Parts: sequence; C-alpha cells; structure tokens
Amino acid sequence: MTSHLQPIDLQSWQRAFYAGDRLRAEVELFGSAFLGQTSHQELLVGCALLKASHGHGNSLLTASPFQKFQAALPDPKQPSDSCNQYLAAADCPDALMFWALTRHLPAMGEMGSSRCLHMLSRTAQLLMQRYPQRPDLPYQLLMLEPTGSLLKLAPKSLLHPGQWYSKPQSYFPQLQVAWVQGRFESMWLGSLKAHVDGRYFPLSDHHIRGFSVIGEAERCLNIFKQLYTRNPIEFQAGSISNLLFSALGCEQLSLAFVASLVVHFERLAKSSITCLPAQPPLPQRLEVHERPLMVVVSSDLRNHPVGRFWLPLARQLRSRFRLIHVAGCPRDRDFIRSELQDLSDEWWPLEASDVSATAARIRSQAPSLLLDLGGHTADNHPTFLSHRLAAVQATYLGFYGPTYASCCDWWIVDQVLERWLACSYPGAENLWALPGPSLCYLPSLHCLPDVQQINYREPNNLVFGSFNHTRKLTRASQQRFGEVLRANPDAVLLFRSHSFQDPAVRRRFLIRLQDMGIAPHQMQPLPYAPSSAAAMADYGRVHLHFDTFPVSGTTTTLDSLAMGIPVLTCPTPYYAGAISAAILEHAGLADHVCADPAELPSKARSLAERYRSAAARRALAQQVRESPICDDQVMPRMFVDQLQQMLRQTLSS
Repeated sequence: MTSHLQPIDLQSWQRAFYAGDRLRAEVELFGSAFLGQTSHQELLVGCALLKASHGHGNSLLTASPFQKFQAALPDPKQPSDSCNQYLAAADCPDALMFWALTRHLPAMGEMGSSRCLHMLSRTAQLLMQRYPQRPDLPYQLLMLEPTGSLLKLAPKSLLHPGQWYSKPQSYFPQLQVAWVQGRFESMWLGSLKAHVDGRYFPLSDHHIRGFSVIGEAERCLNIFKQLYTRNPIEFQAGSISNLLFSALGCEQLSLAFVASLVVHFERLAKSSITCLPAQPPLPQRLEVHERPLMVVVSSDLRNHPVGRFWLPLARQLRSRFRLIHVAGCPRDRDFIRSELQDLSDEWWPLEASDVSATAARIRSQAPSLLLDLGGHTADNHPTFLSHRLAAVQATYLGFYGPTYASCCDWWIVDQVLERWLACSYPGAENLWALPGPSLCYLPSLHCLPDVQQINYREPNNLVFGSFNHTRKLTRASQQRFGEVLRANPDAVLLFRSHSFQDPAVRRRFLIRLQDMGIAPHQMQPLPYAPSSAAAMADYGRVHLHFDTFPVSGTTTTLDSLAMGIPVLTCPTPYYAGAISAAILEHAGLADHVCADPAELPSKARSLAERYRSAAARRALAQQVRESPICDDQVMPRMFVDQLQQMLRQTLSS
C-alpha cells in the first residue's frame, strides 16, 4: 500500500537544483559540505548530478534523488496508488513527468490520439507554470510526441544550450518547433549554438535547412555532399533520400554522384524491410470486367497539392479498380482526406515505424498495381519500390524526378515532358508517357474564385510577380529577375512567400535582389497571405508571373494561369525545370515558353503588354480553365485507361 508514503525529503540545494537554479544549488551543496552538514559521499554524488545536468559525465550512472525514491516504491496496483506516489514527490518535476508519461499516458489510448495530445499539452503547461526556471522541460515531452501536432503551440522562444539539463536530445524538438513556426533565423542560430557549445548535442540538419529557406540550394547540396563523402556510413535511407531530392533539383545533374547515392539507398532499402511473405505468382493477363487491386502510397493524401491533384483521378479510379490508400501523416484531417477515404475500398494509416509491417501487408494482398505518389520527398517512403510488392509498380505526381528504385517499372509523365526527359536520367525507371496532360487541376479544389469574380488591377506601370516558395528563389532565379527588371526600369516586382513571415528571411531577399540590380523602388514585398482566398486575390495585382530556375513551379504555375496571369519560364532538360513548360503547352500557350535565357527581358515585356488589360487576363483565365489540364472528366478517364493499358502491357511481357 502507498497511502502512508513519506514525502521525498529534499535538501535545500536539491530544491534549488530542481527549480532550475544550478549555481545556487552548487553554492549550497559546497556550503553544507563545508559546515559538515553533508558527507563526503553525498558531496561526490551531488557534484556528479550537477555535472551530468551540464552534459558532463554519464547521467545514466548518476541517480537523482527522485530516481532513488522511485526505485524504492512498489508498483502501484491501482490508479490511486500511482497518484499518491506522485504527490509524495510533487516537489520534483521528474515526478510529474514520470507519472504523466509512465503511469497515465499508457491508459490514454493510441499515442498521438486526441486524448494523448491533450494530456501532453496539459502536462507541458503545468511544467511551465510550476517550474518557470526550467524551460527545457516541455521539450522533453515533445520528444515523445511523434505527430508534430503540438509544435505550433510551443513557446516562441529560443533557449541557449546552457539552459538544458541532462537530456540534450530534447534540444532537437526546439529546433523543429522553430522550423514549424517559421522562425528560421532562430532555428539557424539555435543549431549553430549547439554545434559550438562545449557539451554534446545530437547532430541535426536544421542549419542546412536554413540554407534551403534562403534559396541556397547549391550550398545545401555541397554541404550534404561533403558530409556524405567524409562518412557515408552514418547516412540512413531517409538522409540519402534527402540527398537525391537535392541532387535532382540542380541545374546540372551529377550522374556519377546520383548513381552512387542510388546504390547506397537501394542497399539500405533492401535491409530496412525484411520478413516479407512469399511473393504470390503474378497474373499473366487481366480478365474482362475484372477490377484489379491498386495500392496507392503517399504521405500527402490530404489538403496538399498532391492530394488536390489526386482527388479527381481517384473519383474515376473507383469504377475500374479496387483501391487501397496507404496514408502517411495519419492524424491529419481535412476535406480532401475525407473524400479520399470515402472513395477507398480500404484506408491504411501509415506510421514511419510501421513501414516494414505495411510492406508485408501490401504484398500479402497481391495487388496488381502499386502506385507511389511521393518519391524522394519529405515524409514519404520510396523504400517500398525497392521490393516487389505488386505485379506492376510505378511512381507518379509527387516528386520532380525518378526514384531509381530497382522494382519500379514505370515513371508516369506525359508526352510533352517525355520530349524533354527522354535522355536526361540514365539508369532510371522507364517513362510511361500519357497522351494528354499528366496533371488534373480543378480550380475549385485550389480555392480559386469564378473567372467573373476575379478583381484585376490596371496600374499605369507593368507589374511582374513571384509567389513561389523561397526554396526555389535561387541565385539563378534572382539573377534572371534582375536582368528583366534592369531592362524594364518602369516595371515593379511584387513578391511573396511563406518564409517571409520571418523578417530576417524577407530582409535577406530584399538585399539580394538589390545586389542583382533591382532598384529599391521596383520591389514590393507582400506579407504572406492569411488565407487561400487572399493568396489568389494577389494574382489580380500582376501582369506576368516569373517562373523559378532550375526548379520551376507546378501548383503556383497552374494557380497563376487559372487566375489569368501568364507565366514566363525557360525550361531545362529535367522534370524539375520542364514541368511549367509542359503545363503551358497543355494549356495551349506553348508560345509563352522562352527557349533562350537571353530573351527573357524582351519576352517578359511582350507577354506583360499582351495581358495588360483586365479583359485580356480574364480571357486567359477562361481559356486555361477550358483546356484539357482543367478537364475533370476527360483527363481522369484517360489516366485510368492508361493504367489499365500499363497493366496489360507489363503483364503480357
């Protein structure tokens, strides 16, 4: 029984230690030892505990007063016993965390459920109120919350490394909080401080992410390459996937480097998924009227560009395929995900820790087709394509390059893209070129207003726009913007990005664009739009939208065109740089593509003048929305027909 527990007896220095005042705790510890109130052994233990809290010594070998107290207690037989044990040690923050995480959390249901999240949030609030001098405590809770749902609610402050107690691993959630909240300068500084601090903090890639936010894609890749070349054995499959993402977005593809990454990734992918059931015999043909089983894997089956492009296709697929969606980020809820669930025969949530088990489950279903919509993008799982889980396996939509996976049969593009890509990716999976556009864009799913409701402004001067993410605003993009604005001194550049919510990022781009020769009076930065409707309204303020280089826009390009704003692009021979050109051709605007970068300034003025009037832009919006790329019947039916043809052709061969 624990009803007559004696409360934990903390000395004065121990109370100061738990309250976050380690200097006072050290002074009181040595003072009590000097006065003979603390034995030599207690002094050694106290010093070891203080050193461990600063990251020195082995904290696992240094038991705290609470750990000794807890070890002497019997296991509680009922919840009231556990509560009494906590109350007996309530002066220690460890007691609240131990009770919440070890005793109470397991009874709350699945980790990541709304009840668990509420309990973790409430515990973090109690820790902040009870122990204001211990701001590191809430981040220790975030280590155990895998969904990221609480990151936006965390304090918007950066703790210096010296404020951390003995668990340096919780420093990583602090950086992730800053990333999610858009405090990129704080994230970068926090990462650098951890690197130069005298104690050990786990390595992270947040300082490299900082380069990506300011458009320094080449620097990101160079840092990654140096780290990889120095010690490739430390790279896991996810890190190599990130490297492939960076490498395939470059102006010039380093074929030898990509090939080495592919070999390494394939080896790790093979070893990460084991104990697969025996592969069932593959069917030789499809029967008439048969609805083959199709498994679709993506972490973006939600209100995300991938989810919005996929939904009109899924509506058509249901009539010809049995459909299983394997969805990462399983706790996201929105209208796209709800409809996709309704369209599915089965819906499988996918946690990162369940990839191997999910692969075995997919193979046991013996699907005819496995379609990956993520490739080497964040939170997705291209490792599935390194194993034969279905009769036919393909990648599509979500990634701007091939996966190079050994068991991926096809990369689905379209015939316009095929002209650009045919010889660009040696060693990659085969191209399956659709006869029509490879994307289906429905303005209603992207929160666009009706054409007649668009409010077009007609200023006296030309207004160029750039609304892509800052990751795509590379030095090459900035240089091209500068060339166009210098040649058109009466024009202005209206630009906006999600990352501009951080003043430091916005300030950097203002300086960089001035360095490229754009006069201060030609720059008009916009705050990030608070809603999708406000974001779309900004398009009515510009005459021409600049595409980025070497990674062009996709959703942004379609948003701009469907709002009646022409897009100026200069393609590369890679998917990342050619997708805008393909979109323009499918929309009947092939003459908008600029083949020579030297012609960008004159082409920009020509297009902007052509669509200077509100009537011309409104007519363009109507033309694009009536084009095949916005047809929610013809394009999806074509796509489904092509999937069936792919199955027949692959199985027969």
